[in-house]
Amino acid sequence: MTHREKDIIIENQANEIEELKQRIERLKDLLSSSGIYVDLFEESVSRLRLSTRVSHALKRAGFLTIGDIYKVSSPVEFLSIPSLGEESVKEIIESMRIMGFSDWAKNLILYRNSVDTREFKHFT
Repeated sequence: MTHREKDIIIENQANEIEELKQRIERLKDLLSSSGIYVDLFEESVSRLRLSTRVSHALKRAGFLTIGDIYKVSSPVEFLSIPSLGEESVKEIIESMRIMGFSDWAKNLILYRNSVDTREFKHFT
């Protein structure tokens, strides 16, 4: 590979990085305008002020940040975690709602109300 070819590759990678940075900024703006602050995604689960049992269960399952919890799209995902039941899921949803993630909480509540989540407990 010639010097010129290496320079072209480096230049292309620099352009790709710049494009990604711009996409990240646009996403931050979009989230900010919808009332969600990106920095919260990086905050520890402990910021939610959950009960010790729920907080420890989430951390053991790999939910370390608020962003990790935000990625969950169904209460069934929480119910598959040992030591978490319906009341724990309600606690998580309410804590997320209080932190400003009302739409996320509403979606989980709607999902929870549309299916009997107890059925899934047997398959997880």
